[in-house]
Amino acid sequence: MALFITLLALVDIISDIVYIHTDLNTGDEEIRGCYYAAVIFLVLSMLANAAVMTHFLVHELRTNQEMHEWVAANTSLATFICFLAFTNVEVFTVASSRTLPFLNAKLPPQQETRVQMLGLVTNLLEDVPQAVILVFANSLTGTWSSTATVSFVATVLAICYGITKRMLSSILVFTIQAQAYLQTGAGGAATTNVAAPSEPSSTEEIKVQMPELMKRANQSDVTF
Repeated sequence: MALFITLLALVDIISDIVYIHTDLNTGDEEIRGCYYAAVIFLVLSMLANAAVMTHFLVHELRTNQEMHEWVAANTSLATFICFLAFTNVEVFTVASSRTLPFLNAKLPPQQETRVQMLGLVTNLLEDVPQAVILVFANSLTGTWSSTATVSFVATVLAICYGITKRMLSSILVFTIQAQAYLQTGAGGAATTNVAAPSEPSSTEEIKVQMPELMKRANQSDVTF
């Protein structure tokens, strides 16, 4: 799952850079404004991701001893992952994905969810503006090159993936809250039904289990 996010982020950012350099940086006065706008949004997105990633990592190193030990033992790998996360902060979750033996950082489920929500920075500052610029610039030139097509497809995929992922997470949270309401009863009155042993029997237990449930939902959405 985390590897898919990493691959999508890399394809998206590389295709955008190639498109800006080959299609917009042509000296054509008609699309010069599109070139400057694309560069500005790309740089802003990377700076915002770098700031968010730095703040998050510093917080984790101060409060999460296991993460501190993993970074200390895998400094080069952690540096490389953080560098990739400058394109999309969600890439940092690859560190705890366990898809490979050395990707075993201890990142709590609630923090993984937080990182995924912070991925909105990339969607709002890079993906959406880039899609608009692509459509506008190509409507002016009247042609769609192969680099423009690849960049547009990668950008749309990144936007759709981000929207779908956060929508599913929101639905999961709503479902858990609805379950808590039904089990505790309207107005806080206790229900007469006895909860099954495998299910949370109180609102507090549901809150405790929510991060793990959201992590499972985030891992399962790759099947969509």
